[in-house]
Amino acid sequence: MSILTKISVVVLVFLVVVSSVVFLTMAATIPNYRDLYETSLQKLAGLESEKEQDKLAARRLTTERDQLSESLANLRNTSTAQERTLARQLAAEKEANAAVQTKLGSMDIHLMTIEKRLETQLERNDALSKTLEEERTEKHELAGRIRGLSDELSKMKIERERTDRELEYVNRLLEDAEERNRTLVEQIRTRQGGYSAPTASTDRPRSVQAPAVAGTITGLRGELASINVGSAKGVQNGMEMMIYRGGDFVAYLQVQDVQASTAAGIIVKKRLDPMVGDKVETVRAEN
Repeated sequence: MSILTKISVVVLVFLVVVSSVVFLTMAATIPNYRDLYETSLQKLAGLESEKEQDKLAARRLTTERDQLSESLANLRNTSTAQERTLARQLAAEKEANAAVQTKLGSMDIHLMTIEKRLETQLERNDALSKTLEEERTEKHELAGRIRGLSDELSKMKIERERTDRELEYVNRLLEDAEERNRTLVEQIRTRQGGYSAPTASTDRPRSVQAPAVAGTITGLRGELASINVGSAKGVQNGMEMMIYRGGDFVAYLQVQDVQASTAAGIIVKKRLDPMVGDKVETVRAEN
């Protein structure tokens, strides 16, 4: 035999011996299937328990989720209702505030008018006080005016009575002033390009000269109005001035009280209701 063959035989014998030992060991060892089975059952029981716990936890979470959803829905409904209520309250407050502001504005205008009237009255009383000793017949009237400055209601009553008398006088003059009124309306239309006046006359307007005196209404009370021009600009007692707004005829102002820089009078022949800021002016007679 060759050396290679001998080596092969030795290797083969070694492998047979090793294999025999391994097979004998495996045949002699009996696996413990019972322990494996019980261990598997315990693991399965543990998994089932964990599964039940997971189910309980899932149901609990589902319940909590439903409760939270319901609470959230209730909260949203409550919030929406509160928002609507607050919105209504806010709107009501804004409306009330606007009404208060409007009322305050009206009161401010009224107070300003009263102050101007009081200033004018004080100036008149100062001038009349200088002639009390010489004009005994005016003593009681001047004293009444001075007392009226401390009692607004009494002053308004006196002014109302005086206004009624002046209105009665003006009404008596209306019939005699119709022709003059038509002439003045034609003059207005020619100068301003056509005012809206209380007449239906369709005669062709005649040219007139520029206005002699012009001013602005600074205060109103009933049928009385005050303007910002006086005797320094040529205003005289008994003068009749036109009141207009933009291109519209408003009324006439019959001047009854003239100071250096202010004047006051009665509103007559109204076409529109006069407003503070309306323009007034006199017109010279035609050439």
